[in-house]
Parts: sequence; structure tokens; C-alpha cells
Amino acid sequence: MLPAIWYATFLEFRMQNVITRKAGEMSAPLRAAVEEMLGRAIADHEQIQISAGPAAQAPPPSDEKTSVVARLEALLNRREEKVRSREEAQTPPPVRKTA
Repeated sequence: MLPAIWYATFLEFRMQNVITRKAGEMSAPLRAAVEEMLGRAIADHEQIQISAGPAAQAPPPSDEKTSVVARLEALLNRREEKVRSREEAQTPPPVRKTA
């Protein structure tokens, strides 16, 4: 269990980054902006929550991942060539009509 001070600190941090309002309590320009962002009208009883925080970013690919991707692409290319050569070998020659 987390100590109470940690929980209180978390709540304080969260409250600084989250706003919750009922649509009926919002000013007309703010409500119009929210509706534009949502792409739909909002009812007076709906609750709007805005959260601010750092954007999630994917880590840059490591050299190991780049190497694995390159080997996988090479493997898939070899498999594709084998399948094509088998298909070409199994394809019968075109039938020629003789007169």
C-alpha cells in the first residue's frame, strides 16, 4: 500500500493536469470549441474531461531491432523468389493450335 502522502501528491499532480466540467456549465465559446474538436454536439448533462501531459513517444529503433528487420526482409524476399520459381516451373507451356 502506498503511503498517504504519495497518494495525496499524485492527486495534486493529477488535478493540475486534468479538468472535468459538465457541458451545461461551459461558456458558449468553450463549448463550441469542444464540439468542433469532437465533431459532434454535446448535451448539457455530458461530462467533458481534458487531460494534459507529455506526448507518448516511441523509442528510437535500436541497432538490434534494425538488424532483425533487415534479416526478416531478406528471408521474406528469398521465400518470395522460391515461390515464384516454383510457380513458374509448375506452369504448363501455352497450348498451340495446329492447323
